[in-house]
Order: sequence, then C-alpha cells, then structure tokens
Amino acid sequence: MNLNKPQILSSLKKSCEAAISAYNGPESDWPKQYAPGKWTVRQILVHLADVEMVHLWRYSRALAEPGSIVFAFDHDRWVSALRYDERPIEVCKNMFLGLRGQILYYVEQMPELTFSNMINHSENGPVTVSAILNYLCYHTDHHLEQIQFAREGRLWTPKQT
Repeated sequence: MNLNKPQILSSLKKSCEAAISAYNGPESDWPKQYAPGKWTVRQILVHLADVEMVHLWRYSRALAEPGSIVFAFDHDRWVSALRYDERPIEVCKNMFLGLRGQILYYVEQMPELTFSNMINHSENGPVTVSAILNYLCYHTDHHLEQIQFAREGRLWTPKQT
C-alpha cells in the first residue's frame, strides 16, 4: 500500500513518538523476548536505530543518485557483530531521533515527485522512495508491537495477510 506525502509524514511522526516511548521504557524490560529464541527488547531498540540509519542512507541515495545500487544486510549478523547486547540505549535513542528527524525533513522539503525516484536493491531490484518510506513506517510499527508483547509477557506471532 503506497501512502501519500501527508500520510507518510503522519505515520513517521506517530511511530517516532511511539519509538521514543519504547526507548524510555524500563531497563528491566530489555532482556524480555516476544517469543522464545527471538530478539530481546534491547536488541530491537538497537535494531530500530540501525535500520533508521540504513534507510536514511537509501533514501539519500535515491534523492541524490537515483538508480544507484544499495545492498541488503544480514540483520541477525548485525545483532552479534555490532554488539546489540552492549550498545547504550540512550545513544541508540538519540541516533534514532536524529535520523528520523532528517528523514522527516526530506519528506517535508522534497517534492512528492521525488517519491518515484529509485534505487536498485541487491535483492529486491528497483525500489522507489515511496516504497522505502512505506516500509520504514511498517518496520517501526512492526517492531514496536513486538516490544509491547515482550513487555506484557505475551507471545507475538506474525499477522496473517
């Protein structure tokens, strides 16, 4: 589902507020998981910051260098190699907030015509700015739901579409 500029702005702002609330949650929740063997609240919070960085970079490439190649990354390898269990949550929160702020700035300032700019993803092929932004809205909400389930001690399972 492709959202228009006002919808994307609203969704990005709403999920940013919810993410900051999640970052501000109690440290005692950090080791909780939404399902056995899945990421912890802490790991998800760090992941949100890193994915924000990746998507700002992809969005920037699509704006400045349409058609450029961007590469997929192994999310699980980042968890271990980038020490998600040790990264300071306050730094990740500030990182997320700054990166989301830059994304919001671009969405607000760039003409909606740029939503059709594309990058070439190493696994998914051509991807539009609109798709990048729509995915970012979905991604944040998806992980915030997992955090909520983990904090409540409930088992999360993917929604059937």
